[in-house]
Amino acid sequence: MRHHRLLEAFLYEVLDYPIEEVHDEAERLEHFISERFEERIATKLGHPKFDPHGHCIPEMDGRMPKQVSRPLTDIEQDGKFLVDSVSDQDPLLLKQLKAHGVTPGARLHFARPSQEEFVLRAGSNSKALRLSRTHAGTVRVRSAD
Repeated sequence: MRHHRLLEAFLYEVLDYPIEEVHDEAERLEHFISERFEERIATKLGHPKFDPHGHCIPEMDGRMPKQVSRPLTDIEQDGKFLVDSVSDQDPLLLKQLKAHGVTPGARLHFARPSQEEFVLRAGSNSKALRLSRTHAGTVRVRSAD
């Protein structure tokens, strides 16, 4: 997992890969790099704690901090939240989320007009993004307070 997430960060930050492509490319590369190469990537990137999707990068000994965020589908009340992470499994959804400003660290206004519809707005001037329950479950948030 450490190889994979460091490769994602390297591809995104150094090689300017689009967010929707880093997962698949890292998937192909992760099995072929050495521990030495992994450490050089980590050093080059300043020992990042998170990959571009907001997922924790494990320490060398495998330790990872506990995740305190929740999927949007678990949020009951409308309000303001910070995006903690987004799933890397759906490239088209990743592209759509990024186009609407829904990226790790972004502040969101969240509304839930029904059990199956989720409305996100990143910033006051951004266009609202409507997500199905399935897609909303791929976004993890924490309170903005």
